[in-house]
Amino acid sequence: MVKLLKKQDVDITPFRYHPDLYGISDLTLKILVSRGFKTPDEIKHFMYGGIKDLHDPRTMKDTLIAVEIIIEAIRNGEFIVVYGDYDCGATRC
Repeated sequence: MVKLLKKQDVDITPFRYHPDLYGISDLTLKILVSRGFKTPDEIKHFMYGGIKDLHDPRTMKDTLIAVEIIIEAIRNGEFIVVYGDYDCGATRC
């Protein structure tokens, strides 16, 4: 399946020179604004949030099953490979 993306004209003027967003590229700002971020605080929170801002991983589907599999692998001396993408786009909660 081919999916075409349309280029959107996104106004990042309110964000470009905001002191809390220093160092975030124009391209990144355009992507975030086009995905629905409306305030500098929302962008700052998304880009620079801390561990306290993360969701509880136990609320994700089948997390406890994954924990049991990992514990069993450790007990059996098995190798464990962990991989993922940066945005966790395939994660479903």
